[in-house]
Amino acid sequence: CVRGEALGKVFNAKDKVYYTTLWDPMQWVLGPSNDSSVSFQTVSGRKQLTPADFMKAMHEIRPGIACLLSDHIKPSSSGRTRKSVKRTIEWTRECIKISKKIWPEKSGEELKNKNSSSAPKLLGVIEGGSDLKGREVCAKALGEIKELDGFVIAGLHSGESPEYRERIIREVTAVIPDEKPLVSTSKGTPLSVLHEVSLGVDIFESQYPEMLTRMGHASCFALSPKADEPSRPSKLNLWDPKYKVDKSPIVPGCSCYTCQTHTKAYLHHLLNTHEMLAQVLLQLHNVYHYQRFFVHIRSAVRKGQFEAYRAAFESAFE
Repeated sequence: CVRGEALGKVFNAKDKVYYTTLWDPMQWVLGPSNDSSVSFQTVSGRKQLTPADFMKAMHEIRPGIACLLSDHIKPSSSGRTRKSVKRTIEWTRECIKISKKIWPEKSGEELKNKNSSSAPKLLGVIEGGSDLKGREVCAKALGEIKELDGFVIAGLHSGESPEYRERIIREVTAVIPDEKPLVSTSKGTPLSVLHEVSLGVDIFESQYPEMLTRMGHASCFALSPKADEPSRPSKLNLWDPKYKVDKSPIVPGCSCYTCQTHTKAYLHHLLNTHEMLAQVLLQLHNVYHYQRFFVHIRSAVRKGQFEAYRAAFESAFE
């Protein structure tokens, strides 16, 4: 990113909201951290980042939403988990303290520079791994920081059972403010999304479209199934030879660029010749289809019909 330029200007997409996080959920490349800095992987090697370094970077790139610094770990011993929670709480408080100097509105002051961009929404990261007590301690401490605009449950879908994942989410939602949004970092499969929405999750940092694209699969589940509609496949494996001469789009009626312009046969050909365009076109479709899924979820919630939508969706999903 160009120093001092907003992400929207750099990418020529000023109407989009940009979300920043240090962690790539597709890689889980974690390194040793200490009490003052976190270690993470970059294209130029491993770097150590302090809260001051992190907030300086946020000021320069100006995202719409910033997921604050945390000591992100895989499920670990109770001692390491307690250390992760303690560091995360301390770093979050330090980031908030710095934010008040960078963005005066965070401290309730009027902007002195009227041309200055507004502050990003700052999200506290709830660590604790699979330790329910650690999750509760972290969530409660961050919930008391009034300057936070929302929360992120880190490390979900890292080996825990669906039942235990539900317990973690319930533990967190019981202590954080109801009026602030909750983000889930998860694989984001359609069924898990619906389940987590029912538990109070508002936003998803999801790997699902990217996972499908990397496998050469295309999402095709029914977005608005009827209650008695038979189940149908949720995705197509476009490596399959049966698509070699299939001249139909991935999803008939889909308005994405890929479905409007190309066929299953062409995508099958691109995959088998290892053309990069295969991943580009698949990602365009998978992200578009996934976004439409959330449009239907929001519509069902607004109409008070979420549980009926969820039941019909689950019965039709294969």
